[in-house]
Parts: sequence; structure tokens; C-alpha cells
Amino acid sequence: MPEINAAINLLSLINDTGELSSARLFNITNGKSRNGAHIASHSWEIDKITVDPVIGSEWVSPTGKEYFLTYNITLESSTLPGKLLVEVFKNQELVMSEEQTDYQGLGKVTGTIGESDIHNGQAWLEIEAI
Repeated sequence: MPEINAAINLLSLINDTGELSSARLFNITNGKSRNGAHIASHSWEIDKITVDPVIGSEWVSPTGKEYFLTYNITLESSTLPGKLLVEVFKNQELVMSEEQTDYQGLGKVTGTIGESDIHNGQAWLEIEAI
């Protein structure tokens, strides 16, 4: 997100036991750990992260798999709330094998983080079929 010179690492896993999400904000001014990894400047609580697919954004790929291509992301926080819209570009599906098809590709990010408007954010996503 060039407007705030930062990046968010967001992970949302859904399995038989429920949903597990993690979101952390990184920038170049917060320093690095002993192993050289950037230190997060903000982390959102696990139960304050919502990733909702946008109904109507479904796309059927050439392999016949269906994916949501747009997501609303809500990051609740008293100090740094976020409302983001992530839109994935079509035609980026990767066929890994006959049994496993994966969608990995680029997208754009718009919305707000704290008081800052995001207009030119970029995203890398890995999405499982619906």
C-alpha cells in the first residue's frame, strides 16, 4: 500500500474446525528482528479479522473451478481499524495436478487503514475453489 508505505500480511484459513485468521502490518520504519525479518508495527486480534467473499464476484475458470474474485476485509481495532476491498484479476489459475487446482495471482486493494485512504494497493493471493 504505497499511500502508507506499508504492507499487510493476511492469512485466513477455513477448515472443519472453523476459521483462523491473522493480520499484521509491516513497514520499513519499524525495524528488523535478529534474523532480518521485519517486525510488525501492528497486529490485529484474531477475532477482529473478517474476510468476506463478495457474492456476485464468482468466476468459473477454464478448468471448471469456481472462485470468488472480490473480498471485503474488515480489521477491527481502536487504534488502527481497516476496511479493504481486494479484487483479484481473472485468468491467473494455476493447475498444480489433476487432483489439486490452485488460484494464485495478483489483485488490487482499495479502502482505508486508520485515517489513510488506500487507492493503489496491490495484493498477491492464493485462493481455493468454492
